[in-house]
Amino acid sequence: MHATKSISHFLGSRNVNRKVNPEEKTKLTHTERLQMHKPCGYCYVVVRIDSSLNYEIISQDLYRGPDALERFVTKIEKELANI
Repeated sequence: MHATKSISHFLGSRNVNRKVNPEEKTKLTHTERLQMHKPCGYCYVVVRIDSSLNYEIISQDLYRGPDALERFVTKIEKELANI
């Protein structure tokens, strides 16, 4: 009998808060914005788990920088293509 394997993703992200400028406040409807969250880092691990609950880390990435969101999307799309 062939063992079933599944892939799990674990993700953590970090954000920097900044004050909302007056122009951004005028775009609101019923909510008052106080801060904006700007992604500044992420970490993820891709794990393969079989039916016996044995696991293997397939890949991982940790990044901090101003382009964290764009880099995360690019990296996770590559991971998806490899699954």
